[in-house]
Amino acid sequence: DTLGSKTIDKMAGFQPNKVLHWCPSCVLEFGETVEGYKPYPFDFQHISHYLADRLDTFREKLRPVPQRVALHRHDAGLAIDKSVETLLGAIPELELVELDEHDHWAYTCGPGALSNVPALREQAHQHTMQSAVDAGADVLATLYHTCHRDLCVFEGQYPVQVRNWTAILAQALGLPEHEDRYKQMKLHTEISAVLEDSREFIEANKLDMSSLREMLPPLLEGKDKGLSLW
Repeated sequence: DTLGSKTIDKMAGFQPNKVLHWCPSCVLEFGETVEGYKPYPFDFQHISHYLADRLDTFREKLRPVPQRVALHRHDAGLAIDKSVETLLGAIPELELVELDEHDHWAYTCGPGALSNVPALREQAHQHTMQSAVDAGADVLATLYHTCHRDLCVFEGQYPVQVRNWTAILAQALGLPEHEDRYKQMKLHTEISAVLEDSREFIEANKLDMSSLREMLPPLLEGKDKGLSLW
């Protein structure tokens, strides 16, 4: 695994005692895949575990977030959901609600999971969203960006907001809001709206508008069912 090996070498160059990462796929890559293949002189830890272990150092800084939150526990069986549950559960006025969902049918939602069985993938997504509604949730909190990419589009179809857990924690800490541009783009119903909303980026990077008009439709096929490549 040349890419993994070079990544380890670059991180080791900083001489860290611990390397933090955000996505569960990093845990899998540097755990299951690289473990035993290439030694590394530091510890890997997911950011959720790191923060949960240090919750008492910032608990008093947490501000109220009066919402009912359902946690999408699709974490590849890495117990990341438990740490996120601990963090969100410490936020004043935030109520965690349980939902019934197919949370262990793959490492994550999206490509590589049920991508070869689109009907089942669509069914799993709809089941998750309807379960969040039935549980009375205001927010469905995602752990992982692949799940977020699939599920955020349903915000326009169900009365539930889809947010990554980091955004909720940042709100509770009073940090500046980071606009979810990806979700904003995905909720557009017309290609023209996506392009117009991205005009500044497109022009700054000298992208060809006509080529984008040709590329986007196939990438967005199945978007409203959580099945698109983009």
